[in-house]
Amino acid sequence: THKAVFHISQRDDALGVDDEYVGRKDTGQKLYKLDSIQLFSKEDMTVPIKTAVFEYDYTLCEGVPNNIVSGQGKLTLKKVYFKYALSEKGQQNPYCFRYSAFNPRYAPEKMDRWGNYKEDANYFEHYTTQDDSLANCWASAWLLTEIDLPEGGTITVDYESDDYAYVQDKQAMYMAEVYPATAFQKEDDEKYYIYFHKKPGVDAKEYLKGFKNNLMYFKI
Repeated sequence: THKAVFHISQRDDALGVDDEYVGRKDTGQKLYKLDSIQLFSKEDMTVPIKTAVFEYDYTLCEGVPNNIVSGQGKLTLKKVYFKYALSEKGQQNPYCFRYSAFNPRYAPEKMDRWGNYKEDANYFEHYTTQDDSLANCWASAWLLTEIDLPEGGTITVDYESDDYAYVQDKQAMYMAEVYPATAFQKEDDEKYYIYFHKKPGVDAKEYLKGFKNNLMYFKI
């Protein structure tokens, strides 16, 4: 009894490469985005009963290398609204999508060993941060945080980083950063000491619990 018509157009991002060694953008083949869906009665294909319209921009994760426009980001859904027959009033009451205020630029080296975004990572250092506030902030990168509804309400989404205390029956270890200027420094008592950054709110004695065979491990 009804027929749906899908309208699509080429998107600016998600380009492939035309050479696996050089990595040039292949602008000859593009993916598509959905612009609108029109629902018709089969008895009258001239005027749609209902139309869903999708609006986008490219503001998330700016600087991706596979966008045809240098500096632009990934395709980002911003609004969805509905039109009925020839009326445009639905455009005044859309679903609006807002994303995390933490919107870092594209940087493939900035991730931890779990594949999550990590602001201070590089190609050599990928250890997960022990700062909860930073971890939660980085976990929200590029993610949807609010949906404004046509009725006036708002759906809010909060994010936090995963954490764990045990791996099976073993207490999880903590990666502490050593002070480079004082590490393994010989003091007046002829003993060598290690100084490291302690996690706020954690007693230093907690770092000495659970050592296997009295061993400590270091990455150098």
